Amino acid sequence: MAANHTMPNPMLTLCTAAAGLVLSIACGHDSLRALEVGPGCSVPGQSATAYAVVSRQSKSDSLTTVTVCLTADTARLRIAGYHGELTMPGTARVLHVDRPAGGTRIENASALGRVSFAGVAANGFAPGAVLVLIVARPSARDDARIRLTMLDVTDIAGHDVVAQVRVDSLPRLSGAP
Repeated sequence: MAANHTMPNPMLTLCTAAAGLVLSIACGHDSLRALEVGPGCSVPGQSATAYAVVSRQSKSDSLTTVTVCLTADTARLRIAGYHGELTMPGTARVLHVDRPAGGTRIENASALGRVSFAGVAANGFAPGAVLVLIVARPSARDDARIRLTMLDVTDIAGHDVVAQVRVDSLPRLSGAP
């Protein structure tokens, strides 16, 4: 029986490399690293918290990284499911979505001005980034208009724990003023 070997698609490889180069030039090397680690998510405190961090390279940059963080002390609360929504000015466009590893995660960024996202992991998620977006917007002033809402949060036993999660609806801004 012959092994089924497929040749890599050189156009796909070229396009993937080109996309990385474009993001690297447009966003800076630190923004690509931010996609990997989720910028700005802090070490969990005693209470569970959901918040968005907006990171930008410079005030005049039309691209920004938006990281949605969900942190909890896993000894007290193991989050196994979440459903949230990020609203932005209608002029903002999502260019890239990165889902951190672990569990099953989905998002819908097709509607202008809104990104719905959800995730589930039977053994619970590690605290940190649940979603990282590269967003194009006309002005840095639009960053302050981003809002986060958590619609549902459950623990590993399947209990609704959304009331135990403090949601900072206003974004935390980092990077250039």
